[in-house]
Amino acid sequence: MKPLFLMQFARLSATHLKSSPVLSLILTLALLLTSACGNAQQPRQSAQEPQPDEVSANVATDDYAMALTQFVDKDGMVNYRGLKADRAALDRFVASLGSLDAAVYESWSDDFKIAFWINAYNALTLRVIIDHYPIKGGGLLS
Repeated sequence: MKPLFLMQFARLSATHLKSSPVLSLILTLALLLTSACGNAQQPRQSAQEPQPDEVSANVATDDYAMALTQFVDKDGMVNYRGLKADRAALDRFVASLGSLDAAVYESWSDDFKIAFWINAYNALTLRVIIDHYPIKGGGLLS
């Protein structure tokens, strides 16, 4: 079973794939790596899956889930204007990333570790986007 946030990120990142070939490549590699680790670790994973209270004890996963649910639609389109106006949940999640206890992290399966890093990357990407929203044309393709 893949972590719920990983599935939400796949949807969320689809929004960025249309506009950024570099992000598309990074996401594709991350998802391939996650799939490969998930298949190789499947029998061992269930014994190592963290309990919900272990995951959320130090990291504000509920805040992140709330931000994704509120500002990402079923097609993976992000309401950046709305997220920028109401960014507290995203900011709490990003701030909590550094408080993860190392022993809790080490107890996770490889799939959960990869999902954590993908979540962190995507949350930080969202934060950079809303810090500079609205983003003007240009960038790598101009």
